[in-house]
Amino acid sequence: MQRAMSDDEEAATLGTPPADAKQLQREARAARWMGALALVFASAAVGLLLLVAVKPEPPARVAADDALVSLAAAPGAYWPPPTLRTRGWFRLYFKSAVRDRAGAGAGELGALPEDSLVFVQEKQGNHARISQPISGWVDAATGDGVRVMFPDKALQGQDETADLDAILKSDQHKANKAKMRAQVAQFTASQMRLAGAMKTMKARAEALRRAPEQVSATVRRGAPAVAADVERSAPKVADSLAQGAGEVARKVADSQDAQKVLDDLSHQPGLAGFKDFFQKQR
Repeated sequence: MQRAMSDDEEAATLGTPPADAKQLQREARAARWMGALALVFASAAVGLLLLVAVKPEPPARVAADDALVSLAAAPGAYWPPPTLRTRGWFRLYFKSAVRDRAGAGAGELGALPEDSLVFVQEKQGNHARISQPISGWVDAATGDGVRVMFPDKALQGQDETADLDAILKSDQHKANKAKMRAQVAQFTASQMRLAGAMKTMKARAEALRRAPEQVSATVRRGAPAVAADVERSAPKVADSLAQGAGEVARKVADSQDAQKVLDDLSHQPGLAGFKDFFQKQR
């Protein structure tokens, strides 16, 4: 019986040096291992495909009306968006409209007066769905982010079937209500003043920033000759404007809002000297 040649004998017969032969042997073994692993992975893939093919599909959920239906949602995706579950009694500290749904274009169902108690079922962003005293959606905050709805401590832990008359008539509730109302009124008033001041400052700063560009472009397009005359008489015009600006500056500097606006303008590029100029003119 003929004996199979070993790797070394085969290498000697082929005239391959022993060192090169060992390298070839290692590469051959590595190739065999890679082939075996590829076969294992291919088998596993086929098995997974078979499992997916025979797995029954869950019944699709159908939403009523014109709601969006997702039949192949990505893993971890939710529709509609997850809501913040905050149930309980809240008090509205501003007159609020009740709408049939959250978001723009919603129809108005009615209005709740200031200081109304509402039972919140859920919240989505700045909108809250209420079930008492009327079902619908109300705004929990203004467009500037100022909250207008806060939990009522006296009704904490009470469900929507609570006896409101008995609770509201208690002395403790009246004291808590007065204290809470004073704190909320001060808080919301400060927030609204701050939001209004920020809007005013930004609008004035933007108007001053754009004014020179708009005037220059308009004059050069509509009246090139006038623009040339203005450039030639610039020194005289500048002196006249400086004198008039002095009178205006004194009036502006006397107002309370002036310092807020000037502080904002002093941080704008190219307007760092505005505040110093106005203060010197006082």
